[in-house]
Amino acid sequence: MTNKRNSKRLSQVDESANNGGALGETYFGSRIWLNNVGKDGRATNTASGGGYLFTNEEEIKEQRKGVWDMVKKLGGALLEGKDLVSVSLPVYIFEPRSFLQRLPDIWAFHSLLTDAADQKDPVQRFIRIIAFGIAGLHQTCVQKKPFNPILGETFEGSFSHSSDPSKDIHLFVEQTSHHPPITAYEAQGKDFRLHGYCGYQASIRGNALKGGQIGPTFIEFESDGAVIQYSQPLLWLKGICWGDRVLEYYDKMSFTDAKNQLTCDIQFNPDQKSFLGSFFSSQKTPVDYVKGEVKKDGQVIGVIEGSWLGNVYYLPNQTSDSLSSMKEKEKSELEKLELFNIAAQMPRYLRPSDNPLPSDARFREDAVALRNGDQELSQLKKEELENKQRKERQLRKTGSSKTSLSSANSQSGTDLVTAINNNQN
Repeated sequence: MTNKRNSKRLSQVDESANNGGALGETYFGSRIWLNNVGKDGRATNTASGGGYLFTNEEEIKEQRKGVWDMVKKLGGALLEGKDLVSVSLPVYIFEPRSFLQRLPDIWAFHSLLTDAADQKDPVQRFIRIIAFGIAGLHQTCVQKKPFNPILGETFEGSFSHSSDPSKDIHLFVEQTSHHPPITAYEAQGKDFRLHGYCGYQASIRGNALKGGQIGPTFIEFESDGAVIQYSQPLLWLKGICWGDRVLEYYDKMSFTDAKNQLTCDIQFNPDQKSFLGSFFSSQKTPVDYVKGEVKKDGQVIGVIEGSWLGNVYYLPNQTSDSLSSMKEKEKSELEKLELFNIAAQMPRYLRPSDNPLPSDARFREDAVALRNGDQELSQLKKEELENKQRKERQLRKTGSSKTSLSSANSQSGTDLVTAINNNQN
C-alpha cells in the first residue's frame, strides 16, 4: 500500500532520477574523501601556498562562461561586490540538488559528534566538537552551485552510525525565509540535539568570490544541560575569471560552552603576512592552517592546531606563544591528541528519508530535469519557480497590511486564504 505522505508527489517524479535505487538511497552530490595525503598529512589536492585546488578544467571553463554572461547582463557592478544571492544564474553551472541537500555534507564526520556526546569530561567533549566543526569544511569544495531553496522547501534523513543504530542522527532541514534567505535545521542524536539556522552571502570582488554561511549552530547535551555554540568561517574562492581556482577559508570559527566556561577562537591562516610583509619573508604555514587557544575560565589550557585539509590536534598545557617559540623537533615530542585525520576518517553522508514530505527538495522539477540531463527544461522550471516566489513575496507584502487584508476580506466575505487570493487577483 502506498504511503499517503508522499504518494501525491512521488507520482510526478521520473523514476530514472532515482538511478534504480530506493528514494532514500539516492545521493545527488559530490562525494569527497581526500584520502591521498602528502608527508605533512595534508591532502594532495592543495595549491602550492595552501587551500583546495580545483582541477576539473571543463567545469571551470563552464563556470567562467557563466560569470562573463552575468557581467554582460548586469554590468561591472557584478565584479564590484553585488550580492549574488538574489541574482538568477544559468543552470549549466548548477549541480542537480538544492542547498538543503548540500548543507548536511558539512556534518559527514558525525562520528566526532557522537563521540563528543559520550565524553564525561566537558573539555574532552568541547575539543571534539571543535574538530567536528573543522572536519567538514572541505566537503564544501564543490565547483557546481546548488539550487537556491524555495520558501517551505524541506529535506530530511538520517546519519547512520557505523555500528550502533541507537546512535543514528535524524536531521530535518527547512527553508524558513525567502528574503533574506534563511535555512533552519535540527538534528536529534543519542543524548544531544543539534540545531541552528543560517543565511548565506556571496559577492564577486575582482577575480575572487567571497561569502559563506552566516548564523549560529547550537549543540545541547542531555548529560549536563551544556550548550556548545559555534559559527562558520567565511570563504574566499580565487580564480573566478582566470588563473588557478583555489578555495580558502578566512576569519575564524568561535566556539563557546557558557555552562562550563569554555571558549576557543579558531583562526584561519593565523600566520598570514601583510601585503608589505610578504615581500620580505615567506609565510611559514599554508593558508589552510588553523590554530586556536582553548580557554577555561579565561585561562589557556591548551591549543588546537592543524589544517582543515589534513589533521587536527589538541596540545594540552600549551599556549600559542609557547608553541611558536619551540623548534620543530621539540614540538614533535610534545603530548598531543589527534582529533581528526582526513586520510583515515571516511565521510558518512546523510541517508535521505524513504518517506519524505511533499515539500522535499528531491521533488523540485528543475533539479529533476537537470538530473535527467535536460538543461533547457531545468532552466524553464527554475524560472517558473523564481517567478512564483516573486509573486508570493509581493503577496506577503500586500497581505501584511491590516488595511488591505480587512478590505479584501470584507469584499469576499470568506476566510483569510480567499482574501489573499483576492489580493493576488
